[in-house]
Amino acid sequence: MIKRFELAYDLLWKYLRDFSRSSIDSPRKVFQECLSLGLVSREETKELTDLIEDRNLTTHVYDVDLANQVAHDIQKHPDAMSAVIMKVSLDTIKK
Repeated sequence: MIKRFELAYDLLWKYLRDFSRSSIDSPRKVFQECLSLGLVSREETKELTDLIEDRNLTTHVYDVDLANQVAHDIQKHPDAMSAVIMKVSLDTIKK
C-alpha cells in the first residue's frame, strides 16, 4: 500500500507539473503554482501539501509501528488525488 501511494504521489505531482507547463522540480512549488494558476483551490492545495508530509514519512519507514500509522494515514488521500486529477482534466476538456 505504501509503495502504491508513493508511485501515485509521484505521478500526480509530475502530471500537474507537466500540465502547468512548469519546469519546477519541487512538488510543493508545483502545487503552489497550480494554486496561482487557478487549477486547484486553497483547500485542495492544503490536501496536496498533506500528501507531501505523508510521502516524506514513507521514505524512512523502517519501524513497524510507523509503517502501520503511515498505511492508516494515507488511506485518506486517494479521493483527494482523484478529485484533483479529474478537476484538472475536465478543465482541459472544457478549453
